[in-house]
Amino acid sequence: RFACVGLIERYTEFLLLIRERMGWTKFNVTYRRVKNPARKNAIRDAILEDRDRYSDAIRESNRLDQDLFDYASRILYPPQVADFGEKRLEAELEAAFSQPSETLAERMRVWHSRAVKRIAYPALISLDRHRH
Repeated sequence: RFACVGLIERYTEFLLLIRERMGWTKFNVTYRRVKNPARKNAIRDAILEDRDRYSDAIRESNRLDQDLFDYASRILYPPQVADFGEKRLEAELEAAFSQPSETLAERMRVWHSRAVKRIAYPALISLDRHRH
């Protein structure tokens, strides 16, 4: 048994659905996309250069994954959206991502924490070492 099924293509919707299903009222679904730090992906580039040679092998290796994805996207996911309400889902998505994901207060707390960790702690440790 499972509480909710998510699809990576509909990740943000899934966050709202799982929050509702699990009763996580304080779960913040907003997030910032982070750029992939990898500068080069040699395997991906090699496959793309010669995709015709690899496409059948890739398709066969991922056949069961694709079957599961197809089943989840056609059979399991739509009833979850219907139970939540399509219009409500659209409205909550709009509301969640039309506002900045971090408030000024949250940014100040992060800045303060970093300042204490990088400036105050090293200074206190240095003073303590000199005292002993």
